[in-house]
Amino acid sequence: MKSGSRERGARAGQTDRERFERRIARKGVEHVFYEKVYDELGDVFSLEEVATLLETEKSDVAELLEKSSRHGFVRPDGENFKKRTRTLSALLSSDDIPEEEIVRAKLGTGLDDLVLAERRGLPLRTFKKNLKRALAMMPVTHVSDARRYLNRFKSYAFTEELFMAVFAEDARMYRFLSLKVRSDKGDVRGMYARLNEVQRARFRRHLSVFVDRLGNLEEATMTGVFEHVCWMNAGQAHMPIDGLKTLYDTFLDEQFDEWTTERLKADERKLASIASRSSRILSSDNRYRFHDDSVLTKRNLQRLRGVLRLEPGFYSTEHIFGLDPSLMEDLDCITHEELHQIIRHHVTVKNVTMGRLPEIAIGVDDKSVWLKRLVRRHGPMEISDFLEIVHASFGLSPRSVRRTLKDALPELISPDGMIGVTMSGATKREIDWFSRRLTRDIYTLEELEGMFREVEDFKAKFMNPVSLERCGFTLRGGLVLRSHHDSADSYFKKLLVASDFFIVPDEPAFKTATFKRAVKDLEDKHDIFRFDERQYIHLTRLRKAGVNKGVVRGFIKQIIEHVKRQQWEYFTVPMIHHQVESSLWELGLEDIFFEGLLHSHPKIGAIRTGSGDIFYLGKGPRSLGGLFVEHLPEDGGMEPLELREDIETALHLLFDENAIVSAVRDRGGHFSPETGKLYQDKQTFLDSIYSNDE
Repeated sequence: MKSGSRERGARAGQTDRERFERRIARKGVEHVFYEKVYDELGDVFSLEEVATLLETEKSDVAELLEKSSRHGFVRPDGENFKKRTRTLSALLSSDDIPEEEIVRAKLGTGLDDLVLAERRGLPLRTFKKNLKRALAMMPVTHVSDARRYLNRFKSYAFTEELFMAVFAEDARMYRFLSLKVRSDKGDVRGMYARLNEVQRARFRRHLSVFVDRLGNLEEATMTGVFEHVCWMNAGQAHMPIDGLKTLYDTFLDEQFDEWTTERLKADERKLASIASRSSRILSSDNRYRFHDDSVLTKRNLQRLRGVLRLEPGFYSTEHIFGLDPSLMEDLDCITHEELHQIIRHHVTVKNVTMGRLPEIAIGVDDKSVWLKRLVRRHGPMEISDFLEIVHASFGLSPRSVRRTLKDALPELISPDGMIGVTMSGATKREIDWFSRRLTRDIYTLEELEGMFREVEDFKAKFMNPVSLERCGFTLRGGLVLRSHHDSADSYFKKLLVASDFFIVPDEPAFKTATFKRAVKDLEDKHDIFRFDERQYIHLTRLRKAGVNKGVVRGFIKQIIEHVKRQQWEYFTVPMIHHQVESSLWELGLEDIFFEGLLHSHPKIGAIRTGSGDIFYLGKGPRSLGGLFVEHLPEDGGMEPLELREDIETALHLLFDENAIVSAVRDRGGHFSPETGKLYQDKQTFLDSIYSNDE
């Protein structure tokens, strides 16, 4: 064993007392007194206490305390001694600490030790040793202004900016405490209750938080703040969106700094959209109010689920609203529009599907199929009589039902206004011929019309629900699907998860919005992942490599936290590849896989580009041209090549210079062929020209 290893091994076997004695022997009693003992003593202490802690003769301690008294650290107090205090500024300007110039430089600049060492021509090790020795002679409890923050600094993970903003303190105080005190790294939000009102206001502004209705600190988001504003004005019942916007803007101005206020600004349309998605804001006739979800007790929601146990069909919430008035009162539900929102946000029933206001589907998926069954049950009859039956039993608007019948089931309506008369233009022989040619499970209408363009009257004969039903198919949303499948959505999802890998076929049906929605839904749930341009990988495949949904969610959370720490406005997969540790990188998958993960998170927005996707925190739409314009200087221009290099350095993506110019122009920027530079707008260009002329 080497001598250094033997020494470390010997040290490991020492008791705390032996290590303490060794430190005294190496550094001296005075140094250890200030470094380890002073801060452990009460404000008034005896000579015996110090002697016990140092295990040193009283005569030596008396000499030590006398010297400490001369240097202003203690003073006699009867038979005891009392700590003296002074400000950090006073201590730094005294001659009572060694190497005070180094300490002043460290606390005054906050620079890295290496930089400060190089400025003084010292080896880094020597600089650190001198700094540590000097700081050891500066007990925290001797510094009067440090004592005020000592307990809080021990408990919470401050940043320099937060400390200065909340306490309006000199940065030197933060740096002193951070060098002297070990923090438990607790969440600084736990300190909020210990602040005075002025400090609380500074705290909220600096961290962009507000106190919600339950007294908790909540991060300032458009949704959270808007819900809070609605709650603050809950006593005024429904309010128009313009009135709520005024209250929202006032709250932003009063509570947050300029940057946060600008970030949270929203027009009336945006606020209305937030309200439509919120589970705490109810709307009726374009007026809004806060809804206290404490009334949504387990019992009340169970009663509501009982009300929804109805005959399968499509219902209007107006019809359901009238079934149990006492329950509506208990739910604080004023209108059927509010009931629609309460069911959508708070009631989960397997066979209940929310449609567009005011419709709800119970036990059925396709409105036209359901109406066809009703027609068969009640027809043939006058269409007006049929509409009355549907309205009385299900509450649906006669106008809406009539439109659905004409659009989706025209073959069931006769020219004289009767319903239930089935008409199909194809013979049995023609149906058999057509059926044999339908070899796949799904087609688009356009695809079939193109395949059989030579067949006379093809659309009239075959492209109607009756003929398709005879062939074993149904027509749903522009897609022709084998009838044993519940829906096109479920068909696509079953295909996507049927095997470890799925390659998207080059067929029209797989280019439709329905297929894309199915893919996105499975991606958002982390059941499938995009492997390359046309191939998806199923979660079961990743499980074989030890990856599950928890790993995926944890990976995305790591990325978000890293981006927040770095305070990045924009980020890309290449930027984070070597900065966030995860076993997922070891799978060797392309960047498109990781981009797909980020697209699935509801709080991450993206700008899609041919070079790679650019992400940001937030879901407001942004453009590539807007990103370029933001990067341009406010009072001058920048050459496209320079902008390209800056973007490549920052985002690790490469863009064509011509594409950059085009994108900047699309977002209101200006390109001058004369100067060869890009500007934020034409006025900036003109200002720079006039400035040069002067």
